[in-house]
Amino acid sequence: MTSGMTKKILSYFDRKINNYKKDRVINDVKYLGFSGHELNILAYLKHYKMTSMDCHIEVLKGTLPKGEICEEIPKFAANIIWELSKDQNKNHYVRTYYNGIPIKRSCFNPDEEEYCEYNDWVQFMKEKFTISESNEKKVCKDGVKNPNFERDYTKEFVDE
Repeated sequence: MTSGMTKKILSYFDRKINNYKKDRVINDVKYLGFSGHELNILAYLKHYKMTSMDCHIEVLKGTLPKGEICEEIPKFAANIIWELSKDQNKNHYVRTYYNGIPIKRSCFNPDEEEYCEYNDWVQFMKEKFTISESNEKKVCKDGVKNPNFERDYTKEFVDE
């Protein structure tokens, strides 16, 4: 459920970082949003280890460790934000938020403010949220992707 969207996000970030000169759509974009269902968000939360059957059992028993998050089905307007930033040395970082709160497990080695070095974040995203093309064909019904997913919605937000 997250593989296609994650690949799209990684592609946009890569295009933004590498500053493709002919890619005016991405170079002009300051905010890029995707819309989805709570199940899309729930799939990300599962891989960020913010929800699981085990944590729900711990909540019911009253044994969830203090400070641990165990999300139920995301509420209306729940959101995940991946913030791309750059330091004065032009190194890129990503910080991930769920409903405005930084996610602690959004890469392999986050710093104390939950920022992830870009390459570490990319590896984490690829490992946790994407599947191989051969497995994707097995998962998709008859090997067919949703034809509307590949449409580039950002073109609608940039003046020609």
